[in-house]
Amino acid sequence: MAPLKKRKGSTQTLLPYPQLVPSSSSSSSSSYYPVYPPAYYVPVHPVSLSPTSNIQPILPKSPTCLVPSTADQREQARKLSHSAIERRRREKINDKILQLKELIPSCADRDHLHKMTVLQSAIEYIDYLKNIVKQHELMTIQSKDNQQDKDQNMNLENMLC
Repeated sequence: MAPLKKRKGSTQTLLPYPQLVPSSSSSSSSSYYPVYPPAYYVPVHPVSLSPTSNIQPILPKSPTCLVPSTADQREQARKLSHSAIERRRREKINDKILQLKELIPSCADRDHLHKMTVLQSAIEYIDYLKNIVKQHELMTIQSKDNQQDKDQNMNLENMLC
C-alpha cells in the first residue's frame, strides 16, 4: 500500500483506507475482514458483503491516525485534535493549582476551594514571605550596624584607658 499524496504545506502523509480481504471460513455468503496498515490494525468480526451493504472503515480515534477524505472530515479531525490538546492543557493547569494549594498554609487543609481562591491565597502568601525576607534583611543590617557600634565603643574605651 502506497501512501496518498501529502497536503500542501503539511509534513503528514495521509494513509489509505483498509483493504478488505476474504475470510478463510467456508460459508455460503462471502465475508471479508478489513486489513489495516500495521500501525492501524483493529481486529473486527468478518463483514458480510451484499450488493446493498455499506462498509465503513474503522480507524482509531487518535489525532495522528486520522484519514480525512472530505473537507468536513478534515475539519472534524482538526477540532477533535484541538479539543484533546486543550483538555490536556486544562488538566495540567488543574494539577498545578492543586500542587500550589498544598504549598499554601491557609489552603492546604481545606477541601473544594475555587481556583481563584487558591491563586489569591498564593499571592497573599508570597507577599507575606517577601515581607519576612525584607524584615530579616533589615535585622541583619541592624545587627551588623550594632556590632560595628560595639566595636567602635570598645576601641574608644581602649583608647581612653
